[in-house]
Amino acid sequence: MEGDDFMQEKRFTTNNKRPLNRADQDAIWLGDLIRNERSKQSITQQELCERASINNSYLSAIEHGYSFISVSKLLSICEGLDISPGYILDQLAERRALQARQEALLRAEKEELIRRHQESLS
Repeated sequence: MEGDDFMQEKRFTTNNKRPLNRADQDAIWLGDLIRNERSKQSITQQELCERASINNSYLSAIEHGYSFISVSKLLSICEGLDISPGYILDQLAERRALQARQEALLRAEKEELIRRHQESLS
């Protein structure tokens, strides 16, 4: 049942030595978005679990970015929050775009520093 779904979900931790990949970061951001929307509406985790027909420990794992979420669970949570799944996905896309811009700026700065250092050695 629901507990089985929870146990079958791919889980990860940010405490290991590997860098976060895009899926890990998306899971963290998605959890943040869900938790923030739930808090904004003054809905407890328990209330959302009842509305979405999901397990409390599973919702907690999602909100903390420890669990990946299926599309069907995302739809259930969005229904429980009375928001469009598109709203959540748009927010996620905006965060990805912002991260991509930040990474591009960092790469450009790094390349410029390397170029200047090489020029100073010449």
